[in-house]
Amino acid sequence: MAKSIQTIKMDRDFYEAVENLATIQSEKSFPNSSENHAVAVFKAIFKTAKGNVRIYAENLCGRIPNSDEYINGLKDFIVKRKGKVEILLEEQPGSENLKEKPIFKMLRSLNEKSYEIKQTNARATLEYGNSEQEINFTTGGDTMYRIEYDKFNKKAWCCFNSEKVTNKLNVLFDTFFPDATPVKLAGV
Repeated sequence: MAKSIQTIKMDRDFYEAVENLATIQSEKSFPNSSENHAVAVFKAIFKTAKGNVRIYAENLCGRIPNSDEYINGLKDFIVKRKGKVEILLEEQPGSENLKEKPIFKMLRSLNEKSYEIKQTNARATLEYGNSEQEINFTTGGDTMYRIEYDKFNKKAWCCFNSEKVTNKLNVLFDTFFPDATPVKLAGV
């Protein structure tokens, strides 16, 4: 199904707004409610993050992390900006996915010291009202985050300058990461 001209313009406007918020390191938090918008946020994090990028996700086998924009943004962060990426997955991707998915092909082509992938049985959750919601999240350095609270619809809250929230997410990630099982891409 083709996108309407209005949808394309709204996506372009969102991309420009997100890039501007990231560039000026805005403290404004904002919603993200589609796959296209998620890609815009990830691109902005990869382009402007200072320090490590941490990615907590189900398995990186979906459309977003395998899109050209996501892959190119992450690769530029690692290669051109000399960034380090730590990835924590809830599910061990099958050997076929590790071999064929573009994200893993790209990572395999890089120096293994620039990234580390592990799998955990722990689940990241966010307290929401009287319940807990499982989340995915990405942080950029000590100030940037995207918290996906609705995994199915890709709904998330994002901010490019919040040490308080980003620190909580980084602490959660760093609690799980040391005991998680390494995922090896070499030899797949």
